[in-house]
Amino acid sequence: MDSDIFAQSTSVQDDDQDRSPWSILIVDDSPDIHEATMFALRNERFMGRGVQFFHAYSGAEAIRMAPSIKDLAVIFLDVVMETDDAGLMVARSLRRTFGMAATRIILRTGQPGSAPERSVIVDYDINDYKEKTELTSTKLFVTLIAALRSYQDIRTIESLQEFAFLRMALESEMEQSALDQLPLPVIYTDQLLSITRANRAAGRAMGYDPDEMLGQSIADFLSQTSLNQLASWHRSDQKTPFVVVETPNGLKAIFSRFSTFDGDEGGLVARLDRT
Repeated sequence: MDSDIFAQSTSVQDDDQDRSPWSILIVDDSPDIHEATMFALRNERFMGRGVQFFHAYSGAEAIRMAPSIKDLAVIFLDVVMETDDAGLMVARSLRRTFGMAATRIILRTGQPGSAPERSVIVDYDINDYKEKTELTSTKLFVTLIAALRSYQDIRTIESLQEFAFLRMALESEMEQSALDQLPLPVIYTDQLLSITRANRAAGRAMGYDPDEMLGQSIADFLSQTSLNQLASWHRSDQKTPFVVVETPNGLKAIFSRFSTFDGDEGGLVARLDRT
């Protein structure tokens, strides 16, 4: 069975030669760890794609770098760097501040007693936890392939969801009843941030009747800090596809832009979830 996994992971199809490599970020204050990880994985392929490595040598550098890496699939993240919990702070910041939910974070530590495994996995949204001493080349490879497979599955689901949201946004005659069938809370705004549509799930989540929300500014439902964050992103050059802000009642609002085929400049769509 293991041979089947390896064969599937390392096979290369002729028509996949030009596919972009998987983006892997190594975060560790030891240059030797960077070198060893690259040496072990440099020639691996998965789904016809190779790997491309990025490097950060501190938690602060990782927080600056990670959000700018396009399609970042996996982070190998050290725990103890400039502080004893630097890696944990990186994971929390990337998840909560930058909304990087799809990226797989593999925590690596040479001091296992400093970060109990169960609490780390639950509290910091870590996808895997390994001690550096147990990561042989083979185990490192298997860990990477599992993470890439999970990342690809998540991105596929996200693409389908995005298509569904955009499809609804593009339908000028969309029935409100169709939107109300979605279990996920959804709110649409125009370019001036006035709410143009909200489904029942959004009303329940925000504690309002959806009809009462129409015409109100999204500012009425956000703190000043979150509003400033949204406004800054909305005025930007659109390089970042979405922004994540928190609502006063503890929800996470993920804002994306949309446009329509009929010339309407569109607006924003927000999906609500628990933090």
